[in-house]
Amino acid sequence: MGSMVGAESCGVKDNPLVLTDLLRACARLPEDARLDQIRQLVTDVQWPAFPAAAEAHGLAPLAHAHLTRAGASLPVDVQQQLFGLATRHRTANAVRFAALVRVLDAFEAASIRVLALKGAALAHLLYPSTALRPLSDIDLLVEPRQAEHAQGVLASLGFAADPRPPDRRFVGHHHLPPALLVQDGVFIQVEIHRDALSADTPGSLTLNEQSYARRQAFTIGGRTAYAFGHEEMLHHLTRHAAERASLFRLIWVTDIVAYATRFHAEIDWPALRQRDPFVINALSLLHLVTPLPPEVLAEVPMPRPGIAGAGTAFRPLAEIVRSDRPAGAVLRELLAPGEWWVRFYYGARSTPSFLWYLWIGHPTRMAWWFARRAVTWVRWRGRNRAA
Repeated sequence: MGSMVGAESCGVKDNPLVLTDLLRACARLPEDARLDQIRQLVTDVQWPAFPAAAEAHGLAPLAHAHLTRAGASLPVDVQQQLFGLATRHRTANAVRFAALVRVLDAFEAASIRVLALKGAALAHLLYPSTALRPLSDIDLLVEPRQAEHAQGVLASLGFAADPRPPDRRFVGHHHLPPALLVQDGVFIQVEIHRDALSADTPGSLTLNEQSYARRQAFTIGGRTAYAFGHEEMLHHLTRHAAERASLFRLIWVTDIVAYATRFHAEIDWPALRQRDPFVINALSLLHLVTPLPPEVLAEVPMPRPGIAGAGTAFRPLAEIVRSDRPAGAVLRELLAPGEWWVRFYYGARSTPSFLWYLWIGHPTRMAWWFARRAVTWVRWRGRNRAA
């Protein structure tokens, strides 16, 4: 049920617990790495599975860095694979960030206010080298009224619309269809967001006067760029990690824990506990995936031990509701998600709250997900007929 953090989620069954432990040990910034723990774990790992698992979790560059610093003895082919993955991400990030600078310059010239989201910002705010934070795409948040204008600016820079047929997902979607560019052999995909959160997620996180006033600056390619302020950043990162996913990727855990640690002294923790208990609860539960540093753990309640399924995601509906799956298996997965995910996604801290969400809140939310998809499909069909 759901998808496991670690080996089995990547089709690996040899020593899955040891492999998972090593992946989790690598889900840290270099300055926070526990090299002694890594040295102990590498003695029992089935290495052929490791590079693919690390790449699936977005950890290949970090894993390569940690294992190198730890002086771990790896099979030659595994060393070569990790080195190759790390080199590939370094090269791709350099090309993508150079493209991002051009995009930001063009947006500034067009008077479009923009915030960089997720990896595009975190690679510069957190990581000692931007090569250590892989990117699959570049997510940019603009004011909803300027989204189409921003897409037009991308077109003027040579970005093309996705060549695939229009997808009903983008009818009323929180971001526009991806804009694509291939440069120096690197695939660059930019998504213009109207909202940082999907419509399936409770709440909204848009670029407005308040969020823009609280923005923080970072430097990329000699120019200044902007990202969410601390409160919005933590809310976005934790909400994004809680969304349905084929794999609960450990790079998300690295981002969240590293951000809370790096900016611990600047975060207004009493205000955050009062205004956004979801973030506080999420941090508490992430302690079951990878230990929080003492200064962050002091700001959140200690999670109850024994919560099942730590680091297990609730899969996307399209993966669960497949025609080739038995109805009983589909219903079990839909109606009986893991305890850790229910607590993480819904912010359920107490046992009564957990049970309420499991029996009432979650089925209600699923009804909303399916209803929203039905409405989107009808709107998409209507647009196609009108065209």
